[in-house]
Amino acid sequence: MKPVVRSLLETDLYKFTMWQALLHSHPGAQAEYAFVCRNAPVYPLSELAGDVNRELDHLCMMSFSEDELDYLRKLRYIKSDFVDFLAVFRFQRKFVTVETDGPTLVIRAKGPQVHVMGFEIFVLYIVNELYFRRFDQQAALSEGRKRLADKITLLREFGTEPARRHPYALISPWSQLTRCSSVVAGSRTRDRSTVSIGSASEITMCSALAASICATSVEPQRDMWNTKPDGATPGHASSSSCNASTGVRIGEPRRP
Repeated sequence: MKPVVRSLLETDLYKFTMWQALLHSHPGAQAEYAFVCRNAPVYPLSELAGDVNRELDHLCMMSFSEDELDYLRKLRYIKSDFVDFLAVFRFQRKFVTVETDGPTLVIRAKGPQVHVMGFEIFVLYIVNELYFRRFDQQAALSEGRKRLADKITLLREFGTEPARRHPYALISPWSQLTRCSSVVAGSRTRDRSTVSIGSASEITMCSALAASICATSVEPQRDMWNTKPDGATPGHASSSSCNASTGVRIGEPRRP
């Protein structure tokens, strides 16, 4: 059977920029990645365990070719020493395991983050490809083309609609900005639950909403992976909070 991965460049470009930053700034960081399928598969993913193991064996035998390294070296944001590292790099099979738990496929990559982070995209790629290889390819292509055609039709229809004002545009006349700013500034000295009048009230509520979003922001998570670097707490709110009345970060000097 033809291997799923044919080149180590078959991954997201951002993985290389993250990889480079880890190598330069946190070469000793340890991490664990766990595969999680959030969809309900048609058949148990545990049936793929043998094939996934075979594909990972193949992945760990691959290395970057000279042409691939030359391509990466030409990217202005990729450093030459990182390309030199990739020239001798190979995925280590001992850092990734594949097991089954009933119908569930359990895949974990654990070890130095500069070695295990790269498994993420390839594991998703391998499982997805192996899963869909069992389906009728022509039927899948036909359905995919139909969905694409429907989306293109919607896009064309959108292009023929008249231009609309942005629904979140709070203030059109720039002349109101000075008056609104003074009202908002005045409201800071009163109870924070006080809502100022006129257009300024919209600005006050908007800044409070932005502050709420900032205070509760969490680390992004990929749909099918849970990443847990040692010492980190996934989902922990940002350490820099916001002032609910002004929308500025606490600790930063207020600008007039």
